[in-house]
Amino acid sequence: MRETSLRAADRNLYVVSTLALSLGSGFVIANVAGAPGAIGAATLGAVVAWVVQAASFWKLAGAMLEGRSAMGPWAGGMAARGGGLLLVWLLAGRYGEGGRVVAVAYGLTLLVFLLLEAWVLWRGSTR
Repeated sequence: MRETSLRAADRNLYVVSTLALSLGSGFVIANVAGAPGAIGAATLGAVVAWVVQAASFWKLAGAMLEGRSAMGPWAGGMAARGGGLLLVWLLAGRYGEGGRVVAVAYGLTLLVFLLLEAWVLWRGSTR
């Protein structure tokens, strides 16, 4: 087994804190997207991004905690994120302004969550 200092508590804290961020980010994202009346659509995009990100991170962190190779879970997670973005983008074209806000929220949320994920994994590998 490879040694890692990533702990199960880090994984749990990441998932819970990103859920809180995704639920509270609708207002900010809607205003960044230039559609302050679309807070619900922005929150939907953020929550969809959280579901994809949390599942991907859970598998990746699980592999690291067990000392397995992280390449498979990492590649699967990146494919899931890209697939989610493609699906949201396709639906955005169909649903007009609200769909565009969902897509922007999904993309911005994933960007923030990926940066947080990188920090958590870096922190877990340097302890």
